[in-house]
Amino acid sequence: MNRWIVGLILLAVSPLLAQAQSAEFGFVLHYSETSDFVQTLTFGYDSRATYGKDALFGEEDFPAFGGPPGAGAVYFTYDDSVIAQQSTGTRIDILPKPQNDGALQYQFHLYGGTYPAHLVWDRTKIPSIVRSIQVTPASATNMVMLDMTKASSFDIDIMHNTMDIHDYSNWKDAVITIYYNMDPGQQGGVADAGQTTALLGTVTPYPNPIGVSGALLVNTNDMASLTVTGFDAAGRECFRAFKQVSAGSNSLDLKGLMNCAGAIMLHVEATSGSRHETRNVMVVKD
Repeated sequence: MNRWIVGLILLAVSPLLAQAQSAEFGFVLHYSETSDFVQTLTFGYDSRATYGKDALFGEEDFPAFGGPPGAGAVYFTYDDSVIAQQSTGTRIDILPKPQNDGALQYQFHLYGGTYPAHLVWDRTKIPSIVRSIQVTPASATNMVMLDMTKASSFDIDIMHNTMDIHDYSNWKDAVITIYYNMDPGQQGGVADAGQTTALLGTVTPYPNPIGVSGALLVNTNDMASLTVTGFDAAGRECFRAFKQVSAGSNSLDLKGLMNCAGAIMLHVEATSGSRHETRNVMVVKD
């Protein structure tokens, strides 16, 4: 009887396993809580990858969801125009490999239940061409909480202190950045002399909260096309704006947020040639 059960299970999952292929660089994160909840995530790059769903690598397209501690979920999100859903969830996220150098950003979301939680990875699997893998809060991208090339584990807990890099509030919506064949710039979007920088520097809504008018202040390190999309607390799109910007400090008018209310997530996309980076920032519309 046990053999029949095992055979049925293998038959059921084998088509999915047959489709999934290994990425050129697929970095594995093991997440566990003090309860029995465990999860494995994979992110990385491959020359065959796209910015949408890549079934080739086993990427998923479940609706992204969130909630207070207790929901028990950890995943990435990406934009999937095929199903017309901006926040699509997956436990595997493979992005296109840069041609020469570049920064690849992954939107990480954590809704755990029992703390402390523990992240573990094998940094010996990181190729030398990857100079750094940094983790920052989505709302404070100048605050580097972790460089995965310099450690092999990290604890997350409820510290009730947003200045603490281990605090859950900084990890529930975070950005993981792979620096491929380039060194990260200094905090604040200012690069070290002679270094190549990421496309996006600081992204700051001003003022915050926003009343009748406001702007999104964006620092870029090259000419780029910006797309900014706003989502309310229910996940509905309520704002969209486009702008061509030059390298340096740029301002994008947020007067279109008059149609929004409450907490708004601004999803910022910057494209310059083959380079593509994203950033999420939160703003409150009074």
